[in-house]
Amino acid sequence: MNKKKTIRLNWLFEKMTANTASVEEQVELKALYKEYIYEERDCVTTTPNVYTPEKHYFTSK
Repeated sequence: MNKKKTIRLNWLFEKMTANTASVEEQVELKALYKEYIYEERDCVTTTPNVYTPEKHYFTSK
């Protein structure tokens, strides 16, 4: 998400918390929030895991 959209997302969020956002602004906030979440989710799933913890298996004797 670019800087302009992030600033808009923050501004709309502040309006929502102050209960001053119009219906159109609420719809825009929801769309921007979804874009932010899905973009982050895509980054996480496409970025290789650089740290994979070792698995230790124990057997009982």
